[in-house]
Amino acid sequence: MEDGPANGDTMTLLRDAVTEGDVVVVARLLDKLNVAAQDGAVDQPDGDGSNALMLAAQGGHIEVASLLLRHGADIHQVDNSGRNALMRAILGGHMAVAAMLLEQGADVDHADGSGCTALMIAAQEGQLNMAALLLDNGAAVNTNENEGWTALMVAAHSGDVDVAALLLSHGAAAEHADHNGCNALMVAADENHLEMATLLLGRGIAVDQPQNNGYTALMHAAHHGSSAVAALLLAKGAAVDQADNGGRTALMIAAQCGHPLVAAMLVDKGAAVDKVDNSGWTALMCCAQDGHKEVRVTMASIMAVVY
Repeated sequence: MEDGPANGDTMTLLRDAVTEGDVVVVARLLDKLNVAAQDGAVDQPDGDGSNALMLAAQGGHIEVASLLLRHGADIHQVDNSGRNALMRAILGGHMAVAAMLLEQGADVDHADGSGCTALMIAAQEGQLNMAALLLDNGAAVNTNENEGWTALMVAAHSGDVDVAALLLSHGAAAEHADHNGCNALMVAADENHLEMATLLLGRGIAVDQPQNNGYTALMHAAHHGSSAVAALLLAKGAAVDQADNGGRTALMIAAQCGHPLVAAMLVDKGAAVDKVDNSGWTALMCCAQDGHKEVRVTMASIMAVVY
């Protein structure tokens, strides 16, 4: 419903009052709108699709949100990103508002345009108590977003070990992989989240599980220079010379990406410095290709010792 000439100014004032959390002004404006006679007026969206309830939820204005619901606000309406009022409350970090919305029938498993659920948003924001609230209200722990990520993978990316542990205690699948075959351990390796990787390995996730392109968690660590996680994976028995679909080992990847500390660590664990990939390239040739002088010097020193 578009703002009509009779209520356009009133709707602007209403949104402003909702944003400020002024329940008295909001009540007066709702009476002025005569919502009962103008079906859906309270839910008129602004430019990004937000209605008054979403604004109240994200601002943490529980009295205003309750008032809007009593005046018929649609708890299931979504903005242009597909997010509902519950998600907006979580983005704002307002647990009391989220709890109220859930009590009023908000869909705990609603997914936005990217497939993300409220639980994934809580995991992304590191909101442990919010995640617990959602799980207590029946949130599905292993739902996938559009790329195949779960809330656990989101927590692995943010590095929040407490949220990840909570999700695991509610049945999150540690070994789940996205559409590319990437799992939570690989995500933790990308970000060098040592505690997260330790937690996941403790839940039985396979250390050498490859994704679709053959990359293992150790290769992810080598790619990003995640030395702490690389050391942990090696200590847990990661195969140092396992190759991806292109024949590249973690050492070649560390060399090509310019990470001398990880490269030295791998050689110390017995990585073959003369191993070649499917194109006939060695680790030294890989680092020379991309101009990583520091790694090239390190590799040359290593090879001199080896040979």
